[in-house]
Parts: sequence; C-alpha cells; structure tokens
Amino acid sequence: MVLKNFAIIFLIFIVFQFCGNSFGQSDGTAYQSVISQADTYFAGGDLINAKASYQYACRLNPEDKYAKDKLQETLDKLRAKIAVVDQYTTVISEADKLFREKDFEQAKLKYIEAGYIMADESYPGDQIAEIERLVYEQEMNQKIYDDAIANGEKFYKYRKYEKARDEFVKANQVHPQEAYPKEKMAELDSLIAATTKIRSAYYETIASADRLFGLKYYENARQEYQKAADAKPDEDYPAMRITEIDEILLKKNEFDQTIALADEFYMNKNLAEAKTKYQAALKIYPSESYPRDMIDKTNESIRSSGNPDELYPVSISGADLFLTEKDYANALVEYENAVLIKPAESYPKQKIGEINELLNKSVAEELEYNQSIQRGGQYLANEDFKDAKSEFEKASQLRPDAVYPKEKLREINVKLAELEARQESYDQIIALADKLYSEAKYEQAKIEYQNALKLRPDEKYPADKIVEIDILLNKGLNAEKEYAETIANADGLYNLEQYEEAKLQYMKASYIKTKEEYPKERMLTIDSIVMTRNNTLAEYNKNIAAGDRWMELKDYATAKEKYNEAIKIMPEEKYPKDKLVEIENLIVGNELAVQDAYNKLIEEADMHFGKKEYDQAKIKYQNALKYKPEEPYPPLRITVLDSLSRELEMLQDKYSVIIADADVMFKSKKYQEAKTKYIAASAIFPEEEYPKGKIEEINVHFKTSNQQNQQAYDKAIADADKFFASGILDQALDTYRNARNLNSEETYPDEMIDRILKKLDENAIRDLAPAMVTIEINGEKKFPFEPVLVSDRKSNFLFIKATNKSEKEFKIVLSFGKGGTKNGGFMIPVPNQTEEKEYIIPIGKQYNWFSQDNDWISLVTQGGSVEISTVKISKGD
Repeated sequence: MVLKNFAIIFLIFIVFQFCGNSFGQSDGTAYQSVISQADTYFAGGDLINAKASYQYACRLNPEDKYAKDKLQETLDKLRAKIAVVDQYTTVISEADKLFREKDFEQAKLKYIEAGYIMADESYPGDQIAEIERLVYEQEMNQKIYDDAIANGEKFYKYRKYEKARDEFVKANQVHPQEAYPKEKMAELDSLIAATTKIRSAYYETIASADRLFGLKYYENARQEYQKAADAKPDEDYPAMRITEIDEILLKKNEFDQTIALADEFYMNKNLAEAKTKYQAALKIYPSESYPRDMIDKTNESIRSSGNPDELYPVSISGADLFLTEKDYANALVEYENAVLIKPAESYPKQKIGEINELLNKSVAEELEYNQSIQRGGQYLANEDFKDAKSEFEKASQLRPDAVYPKEKLREINVKLAELEARQESYDQIIALADKLYSEAKYEQAKIEYQNALKLRPDEKYPADKIVEIDILLNKGLNAEKEYAETIANADGLYNLEQYEEAKLQYMKASYIKTKEEYPKERMLTIDSIVMTRNNTLAEYNKNIAAGDRWMELKDYATAKEKYNEAIKIMPEEKYPKDKLVEIENLIVGNELAVQDAYNKLIEEADMHFGKKEYDQAKIKYQNALKYKPEEPYPPLRITVLDSLSRELEMLQDKYSVIIADADVMFKSKKYQEAKTKYIAASAIFPEEEYPKGKIEEINVHFKTSNQQNQQAYDKAIADADKFFASGILDQALDTYRNARNLNSEETYPDEMIDRILKKLDENAIRDLAPAMVTIEINGEKKFPFEPVLVSDRKSNFLFIKATNKSEKEFKIVLSFGKGGTKNGGFMIPVPNQTEEKEYIIPIGKQYNWFSQDNDWISLVTQGGSVEISTVKISKGD
C-alpha cells in the first residue's frame, strides 16, 4: 500500500550534507558518468538513487553548481512525496476505520479520496469493490428478509402455518438479531401444534367414520362425519359423505316400503307382482339377501307350476333386459333361475360369470373413487391444483354420473385459468423487462419488473433484477478503470494457478461490467479446472478411504487394489505407497491372526445360534467366511439359519393372522372367541405381552359384564312382574324369558313362565289342535272352531306351541275369519332353533276379532316347515 524505502528518506535529511572541499579534485570522466546516471534516475522517478548519485557527484566536484541544484530539487520532490504518503496513509486509516464500523457510504468516499491522492495504489479500488459487494449483499439480504416476512404474513393470513413458519425461519437466518421473526416462529409453533392436534383428531374421526361407513352403520358413520365437519368446516369430504349417507337412508326407506308391498303380494299369492316388487327392491340394494331369497322362492313357485320350455326363454329375456339396464343383481338372479329351469344350458352360466366379474370390478372402482375424492380434497386444500385435478378427473372417470368431482373440476379449471392468465401476463412483462434490461434501458426495465411483482409478489427474479438495476444506476464513472485493474489482477492470479482468488476477481470484474463475456468465460474455465481437480482428488480420496476401510477389516488384497488405484490417479502421493509397504509386511505374519479371528467369529456365531439370535449369528458366519472363504462350516450354518428364519417368519405370519382375527373379534365384542384366539397366539410366542394383556382385559370385561347382567336381570324381572300383574301375558312371557337368558341360574323366571303357560292352558276355551300337526314349506293348515262368546273375546290370547323343522329362520302368516271372509291376521317370526317355542298372541286386541263371530284360524308357512303341537284360544282373568 505505501511505497517501500520511504523510511530511508528520513535518514537522508539527518545525514545529508552539501559537498565540501575536503574531497579534493575528481576525475572529470567519472563525474560525467555519475551525473548521467543521476539524471537517468531522476527522469525515471527513482528519487532515492538520484539523490545518492547527485551527492556522489558533489563529492567528486564540490564546485559544480548543476549537481548541487539537482540535489536540492531531488530533496524537494522527496519532501513533497513524503507529505503525499502521510496524507494517503491518514485517509486510508480513516477509511479502514469506517469500513470496520460498516459505515460503507462514508468509507467509500474516503477510499475515493485516497485514490485521488495516490492513483497508482490498487488498495482503495479493491476496498471500493468490496464495499459495493457488501452493500449489494446487504441489499439482497434485506430483500430476502422483506420477502420472507411478507410471504410469512401472507401464509399466516391464509392459515398455512407450516409455510409461514418456513418463511420466518428464512428471515431469522438472514437477520438473527431481529426479534420479530422469532416472535412469529414461537407463535406459529403453538398454532402448528394446535392445528396438528385438530388435524390428527379430524383424521382419526374420518378413519372411524369410514370404518363405520364400510360396515354399513350409516347413522353412526353420519355422526362421526358430522364431528369431522364441525372440527374442520372447510373440508368438503365429510359433507360429501353426509350427503351420500342421507341418500342411502332415503334409499333404505324406499327399499323397506317396496319389500312390505312385495310381501303383501306374496302372501296373497300374487307371485308375478311380488316378483316385480322384489326385483325393484333388489335394484335399490343389490347386496341384500332377503329380496333375492324371496325372488328365488317366487321363481320356485312359478317353476313348480309352469312348463320349463316356456319359462326358460321368459327368464333369459328378463335377465338380458336387466343386464342391458346394468341391473346386475336382478340379472344375476334371473340367470340363476334360468340355470335351475334348464341346468344343461351354458348361456346363463356364462352370463353369471360375466356379471360377477363386473361386480368385483365395481367394488374396486368404488374404493378407488373414494380414495381419489379424499386425495383430491387434500391437494385442493394445499392449492396443489394440478394433482387435485388429476385425482378428480380420475374419480369422474370411475363414476361418470357423480356430480361432486365434476363440480370440483369446474372450480379447479377456473383457478387454473386464472393462474394461467396471470402467468401469461407475468411472462410477457418479464420478457419486455429483460429486453429493456439487455438494452441498458434500466429505468423502463425497473418499471416493468415492478409491474411483474404486482402480479406475482412471491417471485424472486423481478425483485433481484430491481436491486441489480438500483445498483447499476448508482455506480460511479470509474467502472472502466476498475474493470481493467480487476481483470489484470485476476489474470495474474490465474497465471499463478491461484484459481479461487482469481475467480473472486473475475466475479468482481463481471459485477463491474455485467455485459462483458470475458470474466464469465474465465469463471467457467476456472470452474472446469477446479471441478477436474476436485474430481481427481475426490476419486483419489475415495480409493484411499476404501483402502483404509479394508485395511481396518484386514482385507489386505482389496485394500492393496484400492491403494494401487489411488497411485494411478495421483502418482506423486507418498501415502498409498507407504500403505502398500505396510500391507506387504502385514501379510507375511497374518496367517495366525486370520485363524484366530476366524475362530473367534465362529465361537461368537455359535453362541448367537444357541441363543436363537439368528441375524447376529448369520453376520458372524458371513464375517468368518471373509477370513477363510474355503471353510465349509460357515455356509452350512448359514443354510440352517436361513431355514430357521423362514420357519420363524411363518410362525410370525401365523401369529399376526391370529392376533388380527382376535382383534376383530374383540372390537366386535365377541370376547370369548377373541380370548380363544389370544390364547392360541400366546402359545406360539409365549414371551409376547400383547395377547396376555388382551386376555386379562377380557377377563376384567367378563367380571364387569356379569355385574351389568345382574342389573339388567333385576330390571327385566320387575318389568315382567308388572306385565303379569296387568294381565299382559304375552309381554310378561317374553320378558321373563329375557330375564332367564340374562341369568340362567335363577329359577324364578322359569317358575313364572310355567305359571303363565299353565294359566293359559287352564283358561283355554278352544283347543284347535288336539293332535300333532305338520305344515310343510309354503303349506297351509286351517283350524275351524265354534265362535267365542262376545264377553270373552277381548281378553283372548292365542296360545301356540311350534317347532322349526327347516333349520333356518322364516315366517308364519296367521289369519282368522268367518266363513269365506278373512277378518285379520298376524305375522309370526319363527327363529332358527330346534327346540319347541311357545307363542302368545293377544288376538283379543284386534277389533275384527271381538266384533265378528270368527270361526276359523289358518297358519301359512313362508319358506319353511313347522310342527304344531298346540293351538288354543285362551282367556285372561
């Protein structure tokens, strides 16, 4: 920075003395030579040597005036130069102090001043370039900070808390001393935790609702979806599901009404109408078994009374029509009916196979549809319109009739159109701004970049370009000189192969004159050179590291290969050569060490094997093979281990299946079956705590359940006693039976049941079936009797004992009337049980019973056969 040898000048003033006579006469030729050399030094600005030469000339010729005058002139110039250096040093000290204090504007002015004082010094220019770099960096950091704060506030406003926090973290990294980002980060941490909790509860509720929906517990599922909608009102999925459930429940009501009408037609032997209604019901709920069973019964009745050649084409025609209408449930039933009519025909069997494939595909598509709807909603909530569109398009393809995905696609297309239009305008403005920038029309370019930012405030590019323009507009007029000096410095460093320092200088030059290609090309060249160097060094280090690693593992052959590869890459390096010598020395005495290591590993492997620690044992055997690959023992043990591992995996799979079945039974409250499964799982892996815990939990439940059963038993007895006291014998009998089921050890319910049955038997006024009667499937039995006295009719009970002979549940239609007229009736459900069951029917409560002189009762079985031992008309007290 300061010219060398200036300290000598001060010595000159002290030791200097003018020429004196004591030196005597000098040789004229020598004098002229010294004067000539002194003048050369003076003309070249080398004042120190000029001063010394003129002094020497004065000594050679003390009387010569020229030498004395030039000596004085030289001394005057040296004094002036010392003053300049002092001034320069003072200004530089002030500039450096301001630079350290980061007062860059004032420091820059001082460095400029110092440059004017000593124009040949490079230091001020270097510092000015550094200041501009730091100011640019500060401006860029401030822009990053401001953008991060603005983006954070925007994300915060729209409740995108994770994205907001990322922005405030970015701001905090730029300016760690600022309190505001830290405050917002702390606030967002609380909000994210709360939001995560709500989201977690939401997804748990959705999962519960989906599970209930899948089990067809629609009312319970609707309640769960409503909870989810209340927790997150902005989510569409729960509302969609609620609407779907409401439609399902509406369909269920329609289904129930259709079934009731079909049953009435069936009871009245109007089979064609009954079948039509059952088919309509099956079209509403294709998976329901009852309408399908009744269609089968109806078809069976029709087949028993018709000609197969006539019935078969009718059934096929109906099935084909249903298939054309995509009513697969009814089509399937009709094709199955056609098979029963003509078992040898292949056409209906082929159609049945096609329908089953379609139904399986439909179930899979429904599941995929629901998943696409849910994923699409999540993408839409995150403003990921592209993926959201893809999911809703997929859902719409799966269910073209569904309105919801189409509505969402319309909404997304509007959003995408808006974004596309905004992006198109943004791209056009950026293109114009870039063109203006390339033409150095910076003010106009700045306006266009600002317009682009209004459209896309989150974009970094226009903001960065605005900062660049501001810096370019504020640059001084010394760019050309600074550029030339910087390029000269950079080229010098480049030639010395000091590439990192050279690249910094080229970067500085490129910043000074952004359109110049030379520094950019040089930086690319440096990057290529450095990359080649780095790649070479990286490859060398990779082989050295690998060699060292294999050395640690005592795999000297592989280590040797790696060190040789390293030598090929960098032949001058000493380290790999030393390692090769070390390997040669180690190999000589390594055989015993190898055997010891092998024996130790085999011993450890056998120990792990004995403890059933198969994975650790296998690793040890494999490691032993590295030392002695030819040994047969480790591979043999590894084969055994693989076999044992497969067996263990099979046991684990079996255990997992049993546990899964047990968990399903446990959730379904089938505790005894679940307990049996948990006991079986515990037998496979006795050390597992989970099945033991579930068994203990079930035992506790059984204890609690017994207490609850006792309370239910006491209530049932109290209710039954009330019914009995009030003469409502049918309800009293059912309630005593319920109490008996709750507590089979109590004798009181049986006593009261016997008492009621005995009472009905004793109060019997008509015995309609004195002998055992069997009514076959879809058969009818009519019981005539003398009309009951009017005074006894209102208290009448019909007392029936019957046994199900069909091993399935069905119904009996009970009718009563007078002569050829039916006056009323009841539907009696017959459970699937082999024991005889008593039925008490309060027939006296029907108006047409006590108002008419009824003289017959009939029983018609629907889908089953029954054995009747008792049919009595009894009266109450």
